[in-house]
Amino acid sequence: MITPFGMIHIYVENRDNKYITNNFVQDTYTSLNINGIHIYDKQGVLVWVKTLNNSKK
Repeated sequence: MITPFGMIHIYVENRDNKYITNNFVQDTYTSLNINGIHIYDKQGVLVWVKTLNNSKK
């Protein structure tokens, strides 16, 4: 069985955007109470990023 971190590793290697589409939906951010996700490769190069503005005014 591949863990969620294993899936991120596979995404970084093959850059298949289906992984992003299927896993980083609005509910992901809400349920984790976060406003951004950054994914880097082993060299520290940014591979993918998404941030949300969840401020309520």
